[in-house]
Amino acid sequence: MRLTIQAAPVDRTCSQGLAPVPRRVIGLVLGMMLWGIGAETSLGLGVREFSCGVPMRDGVCLPAEVYLPRVPRGPYPVILVRTTDGREAVRMEQARYVCHKGYALVVQDVRDCCNSPGTQMLFLSDGWGELRDGHDTILWIAGQPWCNGNIGTWGPSAMGFTQLLMAPDAPACLRAQHVVMSFSDMYGQAAYSGGALRKELV
Repeated sequence: MRLTIQAAPVDRTCSQGLAPVPRRVIGLVLGMMLWGIGAETSLGLGVREFSCGVPMRDGVCLPAEVYLPRVPRGPYPVILVRTTDGREAVRMEQARYVCHKGYALVVQDVRDCCNSPGTQMLFLSDGWGELRDGHDTILWIAGQPWCNGNIGTWGPSAMGFTQLLMAPDAPACLRAQHVVMSFSDMYGQAAYSGGALRKELV
Protein backbone atom coordinates (compact mmCIF):
# COMPACT_ATOMS: atom_id res chain seq x y z
CA MET A 1 0.00 0.00 0.00
CA ARG A 2 1.34 3.44 -0.90
CA LEU A 3 0.36 6.23 1.48
CA THR A 4 1.31 9.85 0.77
CA ILE A 5 0.67 12.39 3.52
CA GLN A 6 1.01 16.14 3.39
CA ALA A 7 -0.01 17.96 6.55
CA ALA A 8 -2.56 20.76 6.32
CA PRO A 9 -5.74 21.80 8.18
CA VAL A 10 -8.97 20.04 7.26
CA ASP A 11 -12.28 21.70 6.40
CA ARG A 12 -15.17 20.26 8.41
CA THR A 13 -18.18 22.01 6.84
CA CYS A 14 -19.90 21.12 3.63
CA SER A 15 -21.03 24.66 2.89
CA GLN A 16 -17.77 25.51 1.15
CA GLY A 17 -17.04 23.04 -1.64
CA LEU A 18 -13.58 22.15 -2.78
CA ALA A 19 -12.18 23.78 -5.88
CA PRO A 20 -12.58 21.64 -8.99
CA VAL A 21 -9.80 19.09 -9.31
CA PRO A 22 -7.88 19.62 -12.58
CA ARG A 23 -7.63 16.74 -15.02
CA ARG A 24 -3.85 16.71 -14.71
CA VAL A 25 -4.14 16.17 -10.95
CA ILE A 26 -6.48 13.20 -11.35
CA GLY A 27 -4.19 11.83 -14.05
CA LEU A 28 -1.21 12.06 -11.71
CA VAL A 29 -3.12 10.34 -8.94
CA LEU A 30 -4.21 7.50 -11.21
CA GLY A 31 -0.68 7.05 -12.48
CA MET A 32 0.65 6.73 -8.93
CA MET A 33 -2.08 4.24 -7.99
CA LEU A 34 -1.99 2.18 -11.20
CA TRP A 35 0.49 -0.37 -9.93
CA GLY A 36 -1.47 -0.77 -6.69
CA ILE A 37 -4.98 -1.55 -7.89
CA GLY A 38 -4.35 -2.80 -11.42
CA ALA A 39 -6.42 -1.04 -14.08
CA GLU A 40 -6.85 -2.94 -17.31
CA THR A 41 -4.62 -1.98 -20.20
CA SER A 42 -7.66 -1.39 -22.42
CA LEU A 43 -9.26 2.01 -21.87
CA GLY A 44 -12.91 2.40 -20.98
CA LEU A 45 -15.41 4.21 -23.19
CA GLY A 46 -18.43 6.14 -21.96
CA VAL A 47 -19.82 6.37 -18.44
CA ARG A 48 -22.65 4.55 -16.71
CA GLU A 49 -23.82 6.44 -13.62
CA PHE A 50 -26.25 5.51 -10.88
CA SER A 51 -27.06 6.58 -7.31
CA CYS A 52 -27.36 4.15 -4.43
CA GLY A 53 -27.33 3.85 -0.65
CA VAL A 54 -24.41 2.01 0.92
CA PRO A 55 -25.51 0.13 4.06
CA MET A 56 -23.50 0.54 7.26
CA ARG A 57 -23.37 -1.90 10.16
CA ASP A 58 -25.99 0.07 12.13
CA GLY A 59 -28.49 0.03 9.26
CA VAL A 60 -27.86 3.59 8.06
CA CYS A 61 -27.41 3.93 4.30
CA LEU A 62 -24.95 6.56 3.08
CA PRO A 63 -25.68 8.02 -0.37
CA ALA A 64 -23.15 7.42 -3.14
CA GLU A 65 -22.71 8.01 -6.84
CA VAL A 66 -21.23 5.15 -8.85
CA TYR A 67 -19.54 5.73 -12.22
CA LEU A 68 -18.62 2.75 -14.40
CA PRO A 69 -17.07 2.57 -17.87
CA ARG A 70 -19.79 1.80 -20.41
CA VAL A 71 -17.42 -0.51 -22.27
CA PRO A 72 -15.79 -2.84 -21.63
CA ARG A 73 -18.09 -4.47 -19.11
CA GLY A 74 -16.34 -5.02 -15.78
CA PRO A 75 -15.35 -5.95 -13.27
CA TYR A 76 -13.04 -3.01 -12.65
CA PRO A 77 -10.60 -1.72 -10.05
CA VAL A 78 -12.39 0.97 -8.05
CA ILE A 79 -11.39 4.37 -6.72
CA LEU A 80 -13.37 5.49 -3.66
CA VAL A 81 -13.79 9.12 -2.62
CA ARG A 82 -15.54 9.78 0.72
CA THR A 83 -16.38 13.47 0.95
CA THR A 84 -17.73 16.02 3.41
CA ASP A 85 -18.39 18.51 0.59
CA GLY A 86 -21.19 16.68 -1.17
CA ARG A 87 -20.96 14.21 -4.02
CA GLU A 88 -21.13 17.10 -6.50
CA ALA A 89 -17.51 17.90 -5.54
CA VAL A 90 -16.54 15.33 -8.18
CA ARG A 91 -17.97 16.38 -11.52
CA MET A 92 -18.94 14.29 -14.52
CA GLU A 93 -15.92 15.51 -16.47
CA GLN A 94 -13.63 14.09 -13.80
CA ALA A 95 -15.63 10.86 -13.53
CA ARG A 96 -15.42 10.44 -17.29
CA TYR A 97 -11.63 10.78 -17.14
CA VAL A 98 -11.39 8.13 -14.40
CA CYS A 99 -13.61 5.70 -16.31
CA HIS A 100 -11.61 6.29 -19.49
CA LYS A 101 -8.57 4.97 -17.63
CA GLY A 102 -10.39 1.71 -16.94
CA TYR A 103 -11.45 2.39 -13.35
CA ALA A 104 -14.82 2.58 -11.64
CA LEU A 105 -15.40 5.53 -9.32
CA VAL A 106 -17.51 5.68 -6.15
CA VAL A 107 -18.16 9.07 -4.53
CA GLN A 108 -19.84 8.86 -1.15
CA ASP A 109 -21.14 11.45 1.32
CA VAL A 110 -19.84 10.77 4.82
CA ARG A 111 -22.28 10.50 7.70
CA ASP A 112 -23.69 13.74 9.15
CA CYS A 113 -22.85 15.85 6.11
CA CYS A 114 -24.98 17.46 3.41
CA ASN A 115 -27.84 15.06 2.60
CA SER A 116 -26.29 12.10 4.41
CA PRO A 117 -28.06 10.76 7.53
CA GLY A 118 -26.60 10.82 11.03
CA THR A 119 -26.77 12.75 14.28
CA GLN A 120 -23.21 12.46 15.59
CA MET A 121 -20.08 14.54 15.25
CA LEU A 122 -18.40 14.63 11.84
CA PHE A 123 -15.72 11.92 11.46
CA LEU A 124 -16.76 10.13 14.66
CA SER A 125 -18.00 7.10 12.71
CA ASP A 126 -15.08 7.03 10.25
CA GLY A 127 -12.41 5.50 12.48
CA TRP A 128 -12.17 2.15 14.20
CA GLY A 129 -14.73 2.58 16.97
CA GLU A 130 -18.22 1.06 17.20
CA LEU A 131 -19.10 2.46 13.77
CA ARG A 132 -16.61 2.04 10.92
CA ASP A 133 -18.15 3.60 7.86
CA GLY A 134 -15.01 3.55 5.73
CA HIS A 135 -14.42 -0.13 6.45
CA ASP A 136 -18.04 -1.01 5.71
CA THR A 137 -17.97 0.94 2.45
CA ILE A 138 -14.84 -0.86 1.25
CA LEU A 139 -16.43 -4.25 1.97
CA TRP A 140 -19.64 -3.24 0.18
CA ILE A 141 -17.73 -2.16 -2.92
CA ALA A 142 -15.67 -5.37 -2.91
CA GLY A 143 -18.88 -7.38 -2.92
CA GLN A 144 -20.34 -5.70 -6.01
CA PRO A 145 -20.23 -7.56 -9.34
CA TRP A 146 -18.60 -4.55 -11.05
CA CYS A 147 -15.61 -4.57 -8.66
CA ASN A 148 -12.61 -6.85 -9.30
CA GLY A 149 -11.57 -6.82 -5.63
CA ASN A 150 -8.96 -4.07 -5.97
CA ILE A 151 -9.85 -0.75 -4.35
CA GLY A 152 -7.95 2.49 -3.88
CA THR A 153 -8.95 5.74 -2.16
CA TRP A 154 -8.19 9.34 -3.06
CA GLY A 155 -8.92 12.83 -1.83
CA PRO A 156 -7.56 16.10 -0.44
CA SER A 157 -8.25 17.87 2.86
CA ALA A 158 -11.22 16.29 4.67
CA MET A 159 -11.41 13.59 1.99
CA GLY A 160 -7.82 12.75 2.89
CA PHE A 161 -8.62 12.54 6.58
CA THR A 162 -11.41 10.04 5.99
CA GLN A 163 -8.79 7.86 4.29
CA LEU A 164 -6.43 8.07 7.24
CA LEU A 165 -9.22 7.10 9.64
CA MET A 166 -10.09 3.97 7.66
CA ALA A 167 -6.48 2.85 7.15
CA PRO A 168 -5.72 1.04 10.46
CA ASP A 169 -8.76 -1.25 10.13
CA ALA A 170 -8.90 -1.46 6.35
CA PRO A 171 -9.89 -4.73 4.65
CA ALA A 172 -7.25 -6.44 2.53
CA CYS A 173 -8.99 -5.35 -0.68
CA LEU A 174 -7.87 -1.76 -0.03
CA ARG A 175 -4.72 -1.74 -2.17
CA ALA A 176 -3.66 1.92 -2.21
CA GLN A 177 -4.39 5.33 -0.73
CA HIS A 178 -3.43 8.79 -1.95
CA VAL A 179 -3.86 11.39 0.79
CA VAL A 180 -3.44 15.01 -0.30
CA MET A 181 -3.17 18.14 1.89
CA SER A 182 -4.45 16.52 5.07
CA PHE A 183 -3.09 16.09 8.58
CA SER A 184 -1.82 12.83 10.03
CA ASP A 185 -1.95 14.03 13.66
CA MET A 186 -5.34 15.47 14.62
CA TYR A 187 -4.06 16.82 17.94
CA GLY A 188 -0.81 18.51 16.89
CA GLN A 189 -1.63 19.46 13.32
CA ALA A 190 -5.34 20.30 13.54
CA ALA A 191 -7.09 20.74 16.90
CA TYR A 192 -4.07 22.24 18.73
CA SER A 193 -1.94 23.55 15.90
CA GLY A 194 1.08 25.20 17.49
CA GLY A 195 -0.32 24.39 20.94
CA ALA A 196 -3.39 26.63 20.68
CA LEU A 197 -6.93 25.27 20.39
CA ARG A 198 -8.46 26.05 17.00
CA LYS A 199 -11.95 26.95 18.20
CA GLU A 200 -13.32 27.12 14.63
CA LEU A 201 -12.95 23.34 14.42
CA VAL A 202 -15.07 22.72 17.54
